[in-house]
Amino acid sequence: MLMIRIIHSNSVVQFEMLNDYAEEMEELIKSKSTKYLERLKELSNKYSEDEQDDFWYYNRERLTQFHVDYPNLLRSSILISAISELENVLKKIKQELINYSILDPEDFTKKNKEEKGSSIEKTLKIFCDKLSIGLISELDSWNEVRFLIDIRNRVTHSVGQVHPIEQERLYNLLSLMEESDDRTIRLSPYHELIFLENSSTFIINSCLKLLKSITESVLTTVAVSKN
Repeated sequence: MLMIRIIHSNSVVQFEMLNDYAEEMEELIKSKSTKYLERLKELSNKYSEDEQDDFWYYNRERLTQFHVDYPNLLRSSILISAISELENVLKKIKQELINYSILDPEDFTKKNKEEKGSSIEKTLKIFCDKLSIGLISELDSWNEVRFLIDIRNRVTHSVGQVHPIEQERLYNLLSLMEESDDRTIRLSPYHELIFLENSSTFIINSCLKLLKSITESVLTTVAVSKN
């Protein structure tokens, strides 16, 4: 299946470009935040010692914007872009399998009507069921990507908030991650998602690992079925 290999290779390039962008973005976040803080310090010198507390209190929201809000917005855009790319490449692989009559389009229509879940999860379940490549839970990196899809949904549908009751599973998982030294995403005291500096690398690598796993499984299964 040459086209599936080409689709996979092209998607890897897209993820590499996204990673390059993410690295440049982190450098920009650091430099701009530092410059802004320096400007505020220079400005604060114009005020007396008695006025310093009022000055910094007034600018506390601006500091939060530069150090938390703006970086969070940029990093969440990496998540949305990565999940969208993964969705698109799986759709292309699915279409190739349909074009070669390896899969029936009715399988996807039925799955979309009967089951809940993301388009990625539904597509992977069809691949696993119809191509006999095992259970979706056994796929490398699926749990990581499932976690990221849940995070993406909170960003797009709930302004980045995770309700401890309505999204109990995700909330508990994020709470457990608080104890980890290598956590990439955490919750604020107000249950808002905070993307840490290393989140983009985790997001992109998780998507790449799952894509590699499913592509290799599909190609191997198709090759065996032809023999």
